[in-house]
Parts: sequence; structure tokens; C-alpha cells
Amino acid sequence: MNASGLYLFSGDGSTVVMHVSLNLNSGSSSEFFRFGRFGFDGRFKIVSFINGGFVEEFIGPSEICQILTICGKLKLCSAGTCSCPQSFTGDSRGGCVPADSSVSLASSCGNISNMDSSSSFSYLRLMKGVDYFANTFMEPWSDSSSSVELEMSLIPVLPIWYSYNEIATAINNLKTQIGSGGFGIVYKGTLPDKTIVEVKKITSFRVQGRRNFCAEIGVIGNIHHVNLVRLKGFCLRGRHRLLVLEYMNRGSLDEALFGDGDDPVLEWKDRFQITMGTARGLAYLHSGCDHKIIHCDVKPENILLNDSLGVKISDFGLSKLPTPEQSGLFTTLRGTKGYLAPEWLTGSTISDKTDAYSFGMVLLEIVRGRKNWLLQEEERVYFPLLALQMHMEGRYLESVDPRLEGKVRSDEVEMLVRVGLCCVHEDPALRPTMANVVGMLEGRFPMADPIVESLSFLYLYGRRFTDATMVENLTLQDPFTLQRALDIINNIDINKTWSSHNREMNNNDVISTFSYISYQQVSSLQ
Repeated sequence: MNASGLYLFSGDGSTVVMHVSLNLNSGSSSEFFRFGRFGFDGRFKIVSFINGGFVEEFIGPSEICQILTICGKLKLCSAGTCSCPQSFTGDSRGGCVPADSSVSLASSCGNISNMDSSSSFSYLRLMKGVDYFANTFMEPWSDSSSSVELEMSLIPVLPIWYSYNEIATAINNLKTQIGSGGFGIVYKGTLPDKTIVEVKKITSFRVQGRRNFCAEIGVIGNIHHVNLVRLKGFCLRGRHRLLVLEYMNRGSLDEALFGDGDDPVLEWKDRFQITMGTARGLAYLHSGCDHKIIHCDVKPENILLNDSLGVKISDFGLSKLPTPEQSGLFTTLRGTKGYLAPEWLTGSTISDKTDAYSFGMVLLEIVRGRKNWLLQEEERVYFPLLALQMHMEGRYLESVDPRLEGKVRSDEVEMLVRVGLCCVHEDPALRPTMANVVGMLEGRFPMADPIVESLSFLYLYGRRFTDATMVENLTLQDPFTLQRALDIINNIDINKTWSSHNREMNNNDVISTFSYISYQQVSSLQ
């Protein structure tokens, strides 16, 4: 470059391949031109051409240790000086090798397939304060649409990506809120094609990073089942994450089932069909799609209905896609009180049987037509315990919602009570899979028989309705006192009742079952 412009010469040094004229008058004080370039040292420079000369306006990184790979592989850079990490020493080629000659460096990732399967690896903990050079260039992520598109292009299949303006217009600039939950806020919206949708704004989200979010969206967006709410699209803008979902105009099951006296009672045939649809949706999540999904929060609020009482499960993804190695590893408690399986507190593996437990609790509520915990002054009943008693005495019809006025099928009532109790066995191994639940409800599989011994913990859950002083004074070292208290609580002779069903119960069984869980922990589940 000179005062007349920029030239690109061919290899002979004289033939001009390209010439860009600056159209500047030599000698004029107004001459000015600025350009940026990367140097061979990895720095970016902004240079101005002023009055026939070059002036360096900016150079970055300003510190030499911020230049990418300035010290080569493995070396550390500090105050402009390159050195090897602890336990390493310099080699003849200017790199670093382990000081212990019996230890060799692992092959590059590209050659890992050629490695001996018996090879073992160990990892080096770097000194305190050591950082990776690329971190400076990766955070914060840009909010520009180009960077978002670049990251999304790395995900093979994604649903429709909406811009933030499209979503804001659809939901009337956040003025059409219809619900909220632990995940965030729910809005009702209308897309440009007049399709009514539900938009969830995720404000509490465990997955970090756009790429992880997009990867899970790619999986969930391609799960299609008649009993699962369909993800129509999403929006990703900076830290804002919004999901565009199929809209169910009848609302959730809890509204239809536990509504006030002015709402019509949900008929038995509808309840049975809702149970079937919910079971089929969960069975598909567990074993019917490519990625096994454990819902972790099965409850009436997440079972949605339309005008024809079609049922669809919602909130079945996002941070719930375990790999085979991680299927039992959840670091935080998930779910809702009243539907949490005991294994959340006992450190046992979280699996698809955890969803089966929650489904069983929902099924019992469908039968009774009210929450399992009835906190009314005139009646304090823990319904799963009552359902167990009705099962042991063969009085299934007495467990049905009285608002139905007996308009039920007795065989279906017995079926739902027995399936519900089987699903809430304390031991996950004794619970049926959701695929087996579907088979029993459809009549393809024989009906399972609840194992009463694995349901004895329900008596402890029922303690929440007892006199607080009596409960606090009980000791796990005194099983006879506890058994007597339970007899009083439930107004039944447990040993006599169980003997009528050819079962024997040892007082210690009740104690040993939950000897490792405190009363406060049991209460937290319910």
C-alpha cells in the first residue's frame, strides 16, 4: 500500500493482480484510510494510513500471554515467559514431555480409535490460577443472530426457530399470561398463521449453554406421540429461552378433576381414557423413542386436555435426557410434593420406575376425584392408605369419587386401584414398567396383585394427619409403641386385617422399612 492505493502483485513482483485506488490527494492533511488485519503472531491490528504514513491505532491481545498458542502445546505462559507445567520438562523440540520417562502422553483425539482398549489414563491437576486461553474468547456468548445460527447449524435436526420479535408479537408482548411454575411463565399466543400456541418462558433452567439447549430441543422436537404435547418451535436470544408448544384448550387435569362445585364432574369413562392416555405417553417416553426420557414430575398439572378430552403429557424434556451411564444420576431433587418416590431421599437409583410411582399417585387421585391429602376439618384422610385398606377388604367401590353417584364400572375401578397400588410399591423393582401398565389396562396382561408388605410405608405417610405430640414422642426403637399408634391412627387392627388375606406382618417390618428416613423427610415427600 502507498499513497495512491492498495496493490496486489503476482509472483513476478511486477504484474498487478488487483489495485484499489484510495483517491487521496498526496500532501493533503485530509488523507485518511483505516484497515484491520491479523498478523503472523496471532494479533489483530487496526492501522491507519495518514498523510502517506502508517499509524498503529489498536493491537490485541495487548498481553503476549493472551495470544493463542503463543507458547505452543502444553506450555504455560506467565508474564511473557513460557514454561512447562509441574511434572513436565522441556524437550529438544521446544515442547514439554512428562518428567517421568515411564509415562507417555495420550494420542490425539483423532487417533483414539486406534488405541489399545486396555490402555489406562491419568490426569494432571494444573497449578492454582491456571486458565485455558480459549476461555477469554468464548465468553460471553454473542447475542447476534449469526452466532446463534452457527451454533444451531451444529445440531442435526431442530424444530422451527422463531425470532424474539415473532414470539413477542404472538404473546402480545408478555401480556397474555395464563400460568406459571418452577420453570417460568406460560403465555397464550397466536402465530401469524392463526395457530393458537402456548409459549413457555424458561426462567429456571439447569442446562447451561446454547448448544446443550439446542441439542435437547432437537431431541424433544422430534418426539411425536398422540399423548405427548408437541413442541412446535423455540426462541433463543441471549439468556432468554422460550418454547412454542401445542395449545390444549381444556387446561390441565387438576382443573378438570379438582375443580370447584360449579364445574361439571369428570365422568368415569373420561377418567379411564385419561388414565390410558397418560400411561401410553409415559410408556413411549421410557421405551418407545430413541432417547429414553424420565419425566421426573408426573402430576395432574402436567397432564393436559382438549375439548374432546384428548390427553397429552407436557414438560417431558429439558435436562431429563440421561445417557445410559447417567440414568441414575440426578444431583438435585426434582418433582412435586405428593408425587415424589421414596428413592429421591434414600439415594437409590432414579429410573423410569420413579415415574411409575408418580403415575400411581395420580391414578389414585383420578379414582377418588380429589388430592390424596384431604386437609378438611371434618375428615383427614390419606387416600393411598385408604385405598390399600379397601383393597385388602375387597371394597373397591367405596374408594370411588362420591360425586359420580355410583356411575362406574366395578371391574375398571378394581383395576385402577390395584394398578395404582402396584405403581407405588416402596421397592422400585416391584413396580410395573409403564409398558406393563398399559398392557394391564388394555387387558393384554394379567392384573398384578399389590404386595402389601411393600406398601407398609403408607402408614408412616399417614402419620402426618395424627396428633403432632404423639408422633414426635414415638421412637423407632420402640416398635410396639409405634404399631399401637398406627392402630389408633387408622382405627384398624392391622394384624387381623392382614391375616384375613393370608399375610403375616411383623411389627418390626414397619420400622425397618423406613428406619433410615426421618419424619421430616417423609413429610417433605408428601
